[in-house]
Amino acid sequence: GKMLNADCIIVGSVAVLGCPLYITARMIEVETGKILHSAKMSLDVWSDYEKQLPKFAKDCVEKMPVPDYFAGTWQTSVSTDSADYDYEIKLEKNGKCSVKVVTYDSAGTEKTQINFYSSTPNLVELYKPGKTDERRCFVTDATVATLPCVVPFIDCFEDGKCGNDILIILGSGESYKTIESVLTIVKDAVDSGFARKDLFVGIGGGVICDLTGFAASLFKRGAKVQFVPTTLLAMVDASIGGKTGCDFENYKNMIGSFFPAQQIHIYPEFVQSLSKEQYRSGLAEALKTALLYDSDLYQIIKTEKTKILNRDSKIIDTIIQKCAKAKANVVQEDFTEKNIRMYLNLGHTFGHALETIIGLGKI
Repeated sequence: GKMLNADCIIVGSVAVLGCPLYITARMIEVETGKILHSAKMSLDVWSDYEKQLPKFAKDCVEKMPVPDYFAGTWQTSVSTDSADYDYEIKLEKNGKCSVKVVTYDSAGTEKTQINFYSSTPNLVELYKPGKTDERRCFVTDATVATLPCVVPFIDCFEDGKCGNDILIILGSGESYKTIESVLTIVKDAVDSGFARKDLFVGIGGGVICDLTGFAASLFKRGAKVQFVPTTLLAMVDASIGGKTGCDFENYKNMIGSFFPAQQIHIYPEFVQSLSKEQYRSGLAEALKTALLYDSDLYQIIKTEKTKILNRDSKIIDTIIQKCAKAKANVVQEDFTEKNIRMYLNLGHTFGHALETIIGLGKI
């Protein structure tokens, strides 16, 4: 359907007549509608569908007569509920055809790998923009994009593109945590030809992580996602645990999903760039975690005031790692928040209600 001025097209159809299930592929001449070639298979049980589909597609394409003007290499894909099948079809002028099928597991992951770095953030080294075959959609905001350690990464992109990778820079703050921002990410991925096997990466605070994760969970029913949290709040809480979403009208996090990141890359040095308000916001979340789960962390917060306020790097590293471990342990036991994970909402429930009344992002 994407080829222009084609003389022939190949179409597929599925007929459900109880059992068996019939799948048909036909080569049709565009001008006359004449069927030039067809292939059909039947399945006795639904469970065989995904197992047999790639083989059937490969077999029927290889057996179809190939006009010379189709010569070249073509790529297409088929998505099912549990996997993506990518086809690389090589057609030669003598009518020969070969098909390479690659299967990619569905996104979403049972475990999130959390990586801690003691070095200065180097996103160019971490992701090597434009130098991989995989498509990546990087999402950040206007504030993070201006940080000195992030600028070299941003400069790799021209008009939002670098090789197979794209970059989206959204506005900063809660006012941009909207479904429109989510759809902006999805649309750019669609326009750039992304498949479910490709990767979304959120680089920013809680808002960017939530938006990027939600967009990834919606794209083709779930693409891979990674986070590079840049605020203390995101490092100790927001990026961990798979909660994604956006605000709706005046309601906080009203639309969203549970969709864990594949990996989280934590650079504590980002904390040094935060405003006083942002830093203390993250400390408040760390205190909540200490009160709930870690008496040693509570003692650190209680006795190391000067070091904490001076943003001592060793203290910050300890706080982040303790909070990340505590939240990960809770999420592992109750991912979809039916029981003990609700304790993590301590302070959030009242705070979100207050935001709804006063206005999102105003307090």
